[in-house]
Amino acid sequence: MKKIFIINFKRVDKGSLVGFADIFIAAFGMEMYGCSFFMKNSQEWLSLPSREYTDSEGIKKYAPIVRFKDKAKGDEFGKLVIEAIRDWELQQAGAKKEEDDDNNFLPF
Repeated sequence: MKKIFIINFKRVDKGSLVGFADIFIAAFGMEMYGCSFFMKNSQEWLSLPSREYTDSEGIKKYAPIVRFKDKAKGDEFGKLVIEAIRDWELQQAGAKKEEDDDNNFLPF
């Protein structure tokens, strides 16, 4: 049974940032907004929502809003979300193709 569902995914493809995901975690009935999906070379990872701030030297940084204390559990969660993002994109592509096919249908 699927545990994590994508509410929305916005692809950005800017540097290592692939995009932003809003997710639903079924087991807890919880929605989480603003997860960041990154990819560099063959590495993929998910960052949980964070807030931007500027440190005392004027450097932009990000502080986590939520985090996993156990890195292995966080990595496992990230893999599940990335898998859900890939499934969601495939479903969206399929829906778009069906829509395009319907729009190209001529009834005469």
